[in-house]
Amino acid sequence: QYTWNYLSTRQKMLKKTVLIICAIGITLATIVIVWYLNPTTTMLSTDREQIPNTTKQIQTEIIATWLQVPRTIIFTEPNRILIAERNGNIRQIINWVLQETPLMSIANISSSSEEWLMGMAIDPNYTANKKIYICYAYMDDNTMFARVSELIDAWNKITDEKIVLDKLPAAPNHAWCALAFGPDNKLYITVGDALEWEKAQYPDYFNGKILRINTDWSNPIDNPYPRSAVRSIGH
Repeated sequence: QYTWNYLSTRQKMLKKTVLIICAIGITLATIVIVWYLNPTTTMLSTDREQIPNTTKQIQTEIIATWLQVPRTIIFTEPNRILIAERNGNIRQIINWVLQETPLMSIANISSSSEEWLMGMAIDPNYTANKKIYICYAYMDDNTMFARVSELIDAWNKITDEKIVLDKLPAAPNHAWCALAFGPDNKLYITVGDALEWEKAQYPDYFNGKILRINTDWSNPIDNPYPRSAVRSIGH
């Protein structure tokens, strides 16, 4: 009886071992089949082989040094670049040579921490109207605000500042204001939460928003909030 029980136990263990080995083998075989036959995997592998190594073809050339924290770079022409420096200067590079005299220096700019001159964009119709837009922070009665202005680029100087949006929320931190024109020719303006992050969720405040306006400074009728420049909230 003891011998029979012993043999029966060994048979059960052997059977269980064989089943485990078969299960592992089937799993591995399935993984291998999927790996080699999956079209996505094959396509990605082929694409990787076809992508040329272009790192050796990229060359860099220094065209300007000692810039004061350049925050925005725009091309007005193929051989002319405008640079918005953090300290409020707008500089130009012509034929890859940095011009010494700034085109414009903002006098009343706020300079406590992260704010200063923050954004610059070129009008979609610049060739005809020579308009550019900037956004910078300033102090008014001990309160910091941000302002979006329209300027005329007269090549050797920038003139005729006209305020587009004023009294935007600003603070020494979280005051970032970037400008860009979209494919719809609307001006998009980011406004930081100005350290009042709870207001970012409410469309009645400009804190933590992306604004969208027409080039005549009006609010587009297809903005999500009626009669408001607010395009999106919660940033």
